[in-house]
Amino acid sequence: MKSLPARARPARAHTATAAAVTGLLATSLAATAPAANASTAHSPTAPAPAAAPVAAGAPVAAGAPGAPFRTTAITGLGGDPIYTSGTRCSLGFNLRRGDTYFFLTAGHCTRAGGTWTDASGRTLGITGGTSFPGNDYGIVRYAAPPQDTQGGVRAHGAFYDITGVTTPQVGRPVTVAAPSGTRTGQVRALNVTVNHQEGAVTGLIRISVCSEPGDSGAPVFADHLAIGILVGAEGRCPGGTSFVQPIGEPLDAYGLEVY
Repeated sequence: MKSLPARARPARAHTATAAAVTGLLATSLAATAPAANASTAHSPTAPAPAAAPVAAGAPVAAGAPGAPFRTTAITGLGGDPIYTSGTRCSLGFNLRRGDTYFFLTAGHCTRAGGTWTDASGRTLGITGGTSFPGNDYGIVRYAAPPQDTQGGVRAHGAFYDITGVTTPQVGRPVTVAAPSGTRTGQVRALNVTVNHQEGAVTGLIRISVCSEPGDSGAPVFADHLAIGILVGAEGRCPGGTSFVQPIGEPLDAYGLEVY
């Protein structure tokens, strides 16, 4: 298991507040009209495999691909599309607590359903906890333990190892690996509050990376270190910005660690 660096509290000097309702990024698979002012889209089609990642900005250094990430158990990589109760989101980071394995995604996703599947319809696991609003994270317990001790994300179509966690500062470069593509940008603000119809979510990070419906929960990282997960956006690609739930809160709340 990889050791984790200490998680510092974010600086309070860069507080910002999003006054407008900011759209959540979970995608409904039902053929219904999108809600007003919400950055969501609806598709009448069944879950499909993720599209090929879109290379944008500087390339992400990837670990050696080749062997499957898991040898027997059905699990996924950060950035893979995941499905529950007609909703598509993104797997964030793989986590563990002792011999029990989980993955992290957005809380507004885990409140939508209990059983999660991959793009082929195979069961991944069951929702184990949700915090939304206030925070925006949820954990899913894998149905079976993995046979290895690696955890990582799928960036530009290749495995990229995640070895720890970090708390970013304004200006730090970041990478997002989402079902809609792998993109790079920078941290623009810390301690952002975003207001949704369900209530406010506080303590978020604003980044200069766009995102699309279905990207909720996607991993945000830098230099092999986890920063957080996508939970909302203002605007659509190629413009717009995104909001990130820091990873430290769910790790502390559930006694989890990246691996």
